[in-house]
Order: sequence, then structure tokens, then C-alpha cells
Amino acid sequence: MLIASALGVAATWVLITVVLIGLGSALLKLFEIDLSLIDAFWMGIAVSIAILEIWNLLLPVTGSATALLFCFGILGWITNRSVLWNRLSLGLRTSRWLILLQIAVVLFLALRAVGPCIHYDTGLYGASAVQWILTYPTVLGLANLYGRLGFNSSAYLCLAALDTGVWKGLSFHLFTGYLMAAMCFTILPACVRVARRCPKSAADWFQCVLAIPLIFWVLRGQIVGAQNVHNRFRCHCLVFDTRASSFHQTVGAR
Repeated sequence: MLIASALGVAATWVLITVVLIGLGSALLKLFEIDLSLIDAFWMGIAVSIAILEIWNLLLPVTGSATALLFCFGILGWITNRSVLWNRLSLGLRTSRWLILLQIAVVLFLALRAVGPCIHYDTGLYGASAVQWILTYPTVLGLANLYGRLGFNSSAYLCLAALDTGVWKGLSFHLFTGYLMAAMCFTILPACVRVARRCPKSAADWFQCVLAIPLIFWVLRGQIVGAQNVHNRFRCHCLVFDTRASSFHQTVGAR
């Protein structure tokens, strides 16, 4: 039962990844930017958060918002299918041991993600904040009702969007571990480039530094809950910033 649940979490992560890559590629297509799957993925996270923030200004985040993101993601794959499939086939031709290591990390995180939620702040106010987002549009002055509800985060919107269908009430098992898995897929190749004698950027070196807290989070950090995603979410934003800076330098050099 435990293994089946972990495989279900991993399969859900794969579906989320497909949607986010499609979302990111759709936006990058508008600016005629040709980027990797990883870049499209991180851009997809940014786009999905922007859509959810606008949605929640007017409506509660329900399954309709999730369906909208899914449709946009599939549309992105349809319009950019040739480029995305080429990038996917190219990525599968990389080092086999690196791919196996990434898959092993994802399965390990998925196994940890099916554990119980024991993070104190989740019950204190994290779960309540997500429930407000699921039930109502943005409530002005909500922190006046309970001060800790003012500690808002974009991560809560993502948790609310995942709290639908078979994952109703179980979204806390999905998001934190998924962010760590995404960080592994971004940082591990950078570490390999630094270890090998091949071209590397300042972003690669910085991502190697981020591998230090990542190892701790993967092995010992709490990955089930709502409130415990904040610092990791900021760290992932740093990863996205370094990738964007690296791309900007590359374009500038051209």
C-alpha cells in the first residue's frame, strides 16, 4: 500500500511537470525564446502562480482553476510539440547514471511524501490559509481575524490548486516534495558540469552551493505540510533567478 501510494504521488508529479512545461513553453513562444525543458518548467511555475493570483482576486481556487491550468499546459504542448519532443529526446540521451540518480531521488521523495503531516505550523495556520483560498476569493483584512493568516505565500495558492479530485484534502503530500524534486533535476546537472571539464557558468557554481541545503531537505527535512515550504520556495526562486541570469548572459554574448 505504501509503495502504491508513493507511485501515485510520483505519477501525479509527472503530470504536473507536463502541464508546467507546456505553460512555460507557451509563454516563451510568444517572445520567440528557445529554451530547455528545465527553463520552460520554471517559467511554467511562474505563469501558474500569476494565473492563480489573478483568479483568487475574484474567485476561490477550485477545480475550475486547476482545469484551466491543465488546458493551457496541454495547449502549450500542442503548439510547441516538435520543439518540446526534440528537447525531451535530447535530454534522454544524457548520462544514464544521472537520469537513474534523478529518478531514484524522485521515488525516494515520493515515498517520504506519503508520510504523516507532523509540521506544527501547518495545523496552526497553514492549513487554515489554504482552506480560505479554497472557499473564498481574496479576503481583505483577513489577518485582522487571525494574525498568522497574514503570513501569506504563493505556495498556498499552489496547494489549493492541487487540492482537487482524488487529492482532495491530501495536497499537503504533494507540493513540498515536488519542489525538492524539481530542484534536484535542476541542481544535479549543474553539479555534474562543475565536476567535469566542460563549459560552466556562475549559475552552475551557485547551484552547487544550493545542493548543500538540498541534501539536508531530501534526507531529513519535513516535506509534508503547508507552512514548511516557504524557505524552500524562496530557494527555488533563487534557482530560477540564476538560470535566468545565465540565459541573459548567454544571449548577451551572442
